[in-house]
Amino acid sequence: MAKRVEYVRPLGHNVRKRHPHVHSRGSITRFVVQLELFYNGEWRPVVRYDTAHGYVHVNVCHASGETEKERLLLGLDRHLGPTLYRIHAG
Repeated sequence: MAKRVEYVRPLGHNVRKRHPHVHSRGSITRFVVQLELFYNGEWRPVVRYDTAHGYVHVNVCHASGETEKERLLLGLDRHLGPTLYRIHAG
Protein backbone atom coordinates (compact mmCIF):
# COMPACT_ATOMS: atom_id res chain seq x y z
CA MET A 1 0.00 0.00 0.00
CA ALA A 2 1.37 3.42 -0.96
CA LYS A 3 1.83 6.02 1.76
CA ARG A 4 2.22 9.81 1.34
CA VAL A 5 4.41 11.70 3.79
CA GLU A 6 5.59 15.29 3.85
CA TYR A 7 8.49 16.98 5.59
CA VAL A 8 8.94 20.73 5.97
CA ARG A 9 12.33 21.87 7.22
CA PRO A 10 13.16 25.52 8.02
CA LEU A 11 16.49 26.53 6.50
CA GLY A 12 16.66 30.12 7.73
CA HIS A 13 14.58 33.25 8.08
CA ASN A 14 11.73 33.02 5.50
CA VAL A 15 13.29 30.01 3.72
CA ARG A 16 12.27 26.36 3.94
CA LYS A 17 12.55 23.02 2.17
CA ARG A 18 9.34 21.10 1.55
CA HIS A 19 9.57 17.43 0.62
CA PRO A 20 6.42 15.39 0.08
CA HIS A 21 6.79 11.91 -1.36
CA VAL A 22 4.86 8.71 -1.89
CA HIS A 23 6.50 5.41 -0.99
CA SER A 24 5.55 1.78 -1.17
CA ARG A 25 7.52 -1.12 0.31
CA GLY A 26 10.56 1.07 1.01
CA SER A 27 10.77 2.63 -2.46
CA ILE A 28 9.88 6.17 -3.45
CA THR A 29 7.31 6.18 -6.27
CA ARG A 30 6.77 9.98 -6.53
CA PHE A 31 8.50 12.96 -4.94
CA VAL A 32 8.88 16.73 -4.76
CA VAL A 33 11.83 18.52 -3.15
CA GLN A 34 11.13 22.24 -3.19
CA LEU A 35 12.99 25.30 -1.89
CA GLU A 36 10.46 27.95 -0.83
CA LEU A 37 10.72 31.62 0.11
CA PHE A 38 8.16 33.46 2.26
CA TYR A 39 7.47 36.64 0.30
CA ASN A 40 4.55 39.09 0.48
CA GLY A 41 2.70 36.94 2.99
CA GLU A 42 2.92 33.58 1.20
CA TRP A 43 5.30 30.68 0.59
CA ARG A 44 6.53 30.71 -3.00
CA PRO A 45 8.53 28.04 -4.82
CA VAL A 46 12.03 29.01 -5.97
CA VAL A 47 13.43 25.67 -7.20
CA ARG A 48 11.52 22.39 -7.40
CA TYR A 49 12.73 18.88 -8.23
CA ASP A 50 9.85 16.49 -8.89
CA THR A 51 8.45 13.54 -10.78
CA ALA A 52 5.31 15.20 -12.16
CA HIS A 53 4.68 14.44 -15.84
CA GLY A 54 6.18 10.96 -15.38
CA TYR A 55 9.86 11.90 -15.27
CA VAL A 56 12.39 13.59 -12.96
CA HIS A 57 12.90 17.26 -13.72
CA VAL A 58 13.78 20.58 -12.11
CA ASN A 59 11.74 23.77 -12.27
CA VAL A 60 13.25 27.19 -11.62
CA CYS A 61 10.45 29.55 -10.62
CA HIS A 62 10.97 33.25 -11.30
CA ALA A 63 9.31 36.16 -9.44
CA SER A 64 7.53 37.05 -12.70
CA GLY A 65 5.64 33.75 -12.51
CA GLU A 66 7.61 32.27 -15.40
CA THR A 67 9.00 28.77 -14.87
CA GLU A 68 11.91 27.06 -16.60
CA LYS A 69 11.78 23.25 -16.75
CA GLU A 70 14.74 20.94 -17.40
CA ARG A 71 14.49 17.18 -17.66
CA LEU A 72 17.09 15.35 -15.57
CA LEU A 73 18.66 12.08 -16.60
CA LEU A 74 17.55 10.34 -13.41
CA GLY A 75 14.86 7.83 -12.69
CA LEU A 76 13.14 6.35 -9.71
CA ASP A 77 15.45 3.39 -9.96
CA ARG A 78 17.21 1.37 -7.32
CA HIS A 79 19.47 4.36 -6.46
CA LEU A 80 17.35 7.52 -6.28
CA GLY A 81 14.19 6.24 -4.59
CA PRO A 82 15.79 4.31 -1.72
CA THR A 83 18.27 7.14 -1.11
CA LEU A 84 15.49 9.73 -0.68
CA TYR A 85 13.59 7.30 1.55
CA ARG A 86 16.61 6.80 3.85
CA ILE A 87 17.24 10.56 4.15
CA HIS A 88 13.78 11.23 5.58
CA ALA A 89 12.68 7.95 7.14
CA GLY A 90 14.79 8.58 10.26
